[in-house]
Amino acid sequence: MKPSHANDNLKDDLIQRTRQLWQPRLARDLSREDARQITANITGFFSVLAEWSRAEIPSHANDAGEIQPTGIRCKNSPGGSAQCGRAAKPNVGGNL
Repeated sequence: MKPSHANDNLKDDLIQRTRQLWQPRLARDLSREDARQITANITGFFSVLAEWSRAEIPSHANDAGEIQPTGIRCKNSPGGSAQCGRAAKPNVGGNL
């Protein structure tokens, strides 16, 4: 399969826009390679942020909620927002 010329045009456009954005801020001329590296670094940075964000979203196995390491139990409400509260402490001594 041949590489798409449309894809090359998008890359060229992105690199040109990166140069236009960053040259004034850096107060120096940027080469095409400089702009390509800036684009790759920013893309990588936001990829890491997105990965961390996905890792923080709890996956609930059931509707009973899940006790987080902090001792807080969270349950999704019908509207999609989480409802959290302290988990009940076990009755260790037998006194009620």
